[in-house]
Amino acid sequence: MVAPAGTQEYEVVSAEFSSERPNVIPAGESKTQPYAVGNGGLLPVVTYLEPASEGVEVQPRELYVEGQSVANATVTLHAPPETGYYRRFVTEHRYLAVLPLP
Repeated sequence: MVAPAGTQEYEVVSAEFSSERPNVIPAGESKTQPYAVGNGGLLPVVTYLEPASEGVEVQPRELYVEGQSVANATVTLHAPPETGYYRRFVTEHRYLAVLPLP
């Protein structure tokens, strides 16, 4: 069974300077940020996170989330060497964990 999921968009500005804003990244460098996966239901879910564009990494790619809890992953956003505005995407797929994990 599949539970609701979707795609998360990150707006990245590749800049020639450093900034405290999480979406401004010096050109050619990377920033990491947490990605929280919440489960408000009663049944546990298995969530698969996939980079849906270039310039993004996700660790771990698979999360087991108990009912009524939150698990965390890390998203690393890479800014290209060229300055400008870029969009990055992470896709999340959720499945009810009704069978034991292998």
